[in-house]
Amino acid sequence: MSLNHNRLAVSSEYSAVNYLPATLKTNKSGWLIEYYVENPQTQELARKKIRLSRLMSRYSSKSEEKKHINNIIIALNMRLSTGWNPFFQGEDSRMYTPIKDVAARYMEEIEKTLRPATYRTYKTFIKVFCEWVEKQQRCQ
Repeated sequence: MSLNHNRLAVSSEYSAVNYLPATLKTNKSGWLIEYYVENPQTQELARKKIRLSRLMSRYSSKSEEKKHINNIIIALNMRLSTGWNPFFQGEDSRMYTPIKDVAARYMEEIEKTLRPATYRTYKTFIKVFCEWVEKQQRCQ
């Protein structure tokens, strides 16, 4: 079974949960925290990782490192369980606003600045555009 097929099976099996919890992984290049979270564009679980090589150099003993890393993992899992998604951070979060919401907000803002006939025309164009977007999403 391929890894990609496994990811699809996991995401469809746990459709209510859009992440897999963070865990500590070790490999030749060092330690890293790895977790899977749903990518809103592809609707599949995508792997995210945090490399810990710079963090580990700050501590004098392995037990202190592990204690701090476990705290990071716990905090990360808490954020994931409350719905946090790293794809929705910063300026990129506006990119995932549904087009219908954007159109409705635009129409609210321009309603008072346009003549009634112009407003009706804009409203019709936006309605046709939103219907086209819906149709395109169903076809995919």
